[in-house]
Amino acid sequence: MPAFFKTLSIILFTLSIIYTYSSRTYSFDIKSLLDIKKLLLISLFIVYAIGCIYSSDSIEARKDIMVKLPFILLPILFILSPKEHLTKKKLWYYGLSFIAGLLILEIILITHAILNGLNSSLPFIYSITYTKLSANNHPSYMSMYSMVAFILIYKTPLIELFKLDKKRSFIIKLSSSIFLTLFTILLNSRSGFICLTATYIWIFFDLIIIEKKFKTAFLLISIIASFYFLIFQISGLNKRYINASKNITTEKLEKSTSGSMNQRRFIYLNVHKTIFENPIFGVGTGDVKIALEELYKDNGVRFEHYLNAHNQFLQTTLAIGAIGLIVLLAIFIVPFFQSFQTKDFFVGAVLVIIGISFLFESILERQMGVHFFSFTYLWFSSYLMAKE
Repeated sequence: MPAFFKTLSIILFTLSIIYTYSSRTYSFDIKSLLDIKKLLLISLFIVYAIGCIYSSDSIEARKDIMVKLPFILLPILFILSPKEHLTKKKLWYYGLSFIAGLLILEIILITHAILNGLNSSLPFIYSITYTKLSANNHPSYMSMYSMVAFILIYKTPLIELFKLDKKRSFIIKLSSSIFLTLFTILLNSRSGFICLTATYIWIFFDLIIIEKKFKTAFLLISIIASFYFLIFQISGLNKRYINASKNITTEKLEKSTSGSMNQRRFIYLNVHKTIFENPIFGVGTGDVKIALEELYKDNGVRFEHYLNAHNQFLQTTLAIGAIGLIVLLAIFIVPFFQSFQTKDFFVGAVLVIIGISFLFESILERQMGVHFFSFTYLWFSSYLMAKE
């Protein structure tokens, strides 16, 4: 389905909010309008829009700018939303809606994979891992979603929101965390494995330093140790990690291969050549594919299909230059430091998880990445400004 129609619901929702403002009296929050975090996201869209002007491939540029529409539509939606809809309590409810939806999706996916595995001639472990598990969803994206949900469920004040006792709250959080961990391991995504490790490290230190829950912290360590033992003992789970390690330590770079690590390695080592040809403004929003295919051709590299930069920071720099990279980095840096000022450290942790994912995938080149990042970013931006 074209990107425009995928974004149509957001457009209609935004228009309904605008209509609400025009038909009723609300106190307009000027602070929300001037929030630098929302303005940065809008600025990124504007830079991409300007990049369309000097793109030689206008068709690809239009497609890409439609994919990026949430960068401007969702900030407008949050700016125009009444303040009473963006209190911390309601924002936690929105976050729980995301977690619930993700858990339902993952339960469906793992059930579907198990049923297929029981009827498959392949070894069972191969039928319930990687793309067999994620179906039409990219494993790296699903891993990122899962780790963001993991941090959210860990920090969600279930006791205050639903009047639960401590035991029930602990059971819900522990069971959800174990399921999200297991699902991420089965996704067999290398970037997901790094995000999983980073998540556990952050939660461990949060439990020790902030929460002072030493027993829970060491319970956490035992859980992750068990899962890591599982990863490296089962051949169906450790193969991709072993191959990645071998590829990184190998000096020779094959020029014709279908191996994803070899492809990424070539891109990471050579994409700077194309970037330095247009360092300030980039090649243009719609010309990244052309530029990368020329790079492959000039270096005598043959891949089975077109590959993007597999790194959002490189992808953005290639498309809209240093200007775009500066805006993208500011989008991460500003709320990261604000999270320390407000002592909402979990916001910084989520930004780190998303940033790690950006290092291994061009997340913002797909609708599923742009919508997720835009909403999550604005959720946290609103949370840092919200009252209790």
